[in-house]
Amino acid sequence: MGSAWVIVCVAVVMAEGSVTALSPTTCPPEELTVYRVAMESHWSPRDFPKHYPEWRPPAQWSKLIGLSHDRGFVLFRAGEIADEGIKSFAETGRSDLIDQRAQGENGVLDAFNTPPITEGVGMAESHFFVDGNHSRVSLISKIVPSPDWFVGVDSFELCEDGNWVDNVKIQVDPLDAGTDNGLTFTSPNWPTSPAERIFRITANYPDHPAHSFYYPTLHHLPRIATFTISKMKEYTLSARMETASHTSYDVVKIEDIAYKHFGDEAATSSKSDGERSNDSPDDNRIKVSVMSNSVETDDETETAAELEDEEDEDAELGKKKDLGSITQNRIPSGSAMAVIDDIVKNYQKEQRKKRRKQRRKQRREERRRRRKGLKKIRPPRDCRVSEWSEWSPCSKTCGIGEQTRTRTIMKHARRGGKVCPVLDETTWCGSARACPRNYFNWS
Repeated sequence: MGSAWVIVCVAVVMAEGSVTALSPTTCPPEELTVYRVAMESHWSPRDFPKHYPEWRPPAQWSKLIGLSHDRGFVLFRAGEIADEGIKSFAETGRSDLIDQRAQGENGVLDAFNTPPITEGVGMAESHFFVDGNHSRVSLISKIVPSPDWFVGVDSFELCEDGNWVDNVKIQVDPLDAGTDNGLTFTSPNWPTSPAERIFRITANYPDHPAHSFYYPTLHHLPRIATFTISKMKEYTLSARMETASHTSYDVVKIEDIAYKHFGDEAATSSKSDGERSNDSPDDNRIKVSVMSNSVETDDETETAAELEDEEDEDAELGKKKDLGSITQNRIPSGSAMAVIDDIVKNYQKEQRKKRRKQRRKQRREERRRRRKGLKKIRPPRDCRVSEWSEWSPCSKTCGIGEQTRTRTIMKHARRGGKVCPVLDETTWCGSARACPRNYFNWS
């Protein structure tokens, strides 16, 4: 396929909010392809001003959960009742039950996720594998806060007419899981009994005036999220390497792969197989083309020092495992699927490292934003004054006079706090009884 982008609008391609396959998959089962998926959210107060959540909690998104799978697996489907896994995730953001479905022989090839998007507008990305037998991808992310609303892609087919799709951009609308009766983002938990079918939320449906996505003057809701899926690499298994005059390849010996994952016995056995291949010129060589790299059998063997260096390197990375108990499952020379399995394992290790690093960075940024927010949102400070002083002596020793008391300001009011009270008080004092008797003799 060419490098042109394919843009899919969910309102057209999906039936009531789910993206379905574009065409039957015809890609060979031995082809393994790596894709990058990026979720870009557009949930802003400018586009969605009604009930936009500013705090407790503010507008954000849960982690993105993704699965690559075969035709038989369904994560969710518009028009059908949500299972317990989707119900739990759409209402609480917990993915335990979905994670259980992704384990074992359930038609799932790769399970992946991204860190949450902590704002209404943001981006998160991850990588995943597909092959000819598992060429579909499903995605889901919860709108936070919300009763049971989410965005997602249902079983999108990445193999079209025997070729892997290069790039596709999918614009999605919010979906309602049909398990909660809430109409606004911060509605309390009101379970729907019996549960309704999953449906797509539009500007006019549900048509209740209190609904947070009800905009009767609009024909369509503004885009709230976009999924961009891009092909990164292709791994093709072939019985022989086609001659390519303009392509250079890095060669990795299969003995190294055997030793790295299955111990000394596998390396020795692979070496013996390589030596026997010198006597058999017709022996098949298995070669795996990985974009600009290849993995192929070779007659040369690694020295003990080189193998020891690899072992030390693995120990430094903390990835070395004790595989002495499974040396009987060594990679036989010429086992193409074992080579692909080795490639997949190494790639998944790198992806896990990247995800861990990304999560650490996300947590650091979140803590930094939280500290910054605490500095900005300082509470108001009221004025503080000292205690009253003692009353002053009366201004007159005979008759009615005045006496005062004062207090001082210790801290002035800040940021809208209470202003300072009066600082002086005056009261009457004295009495005519204190005057001498001749004081009132005016004759």
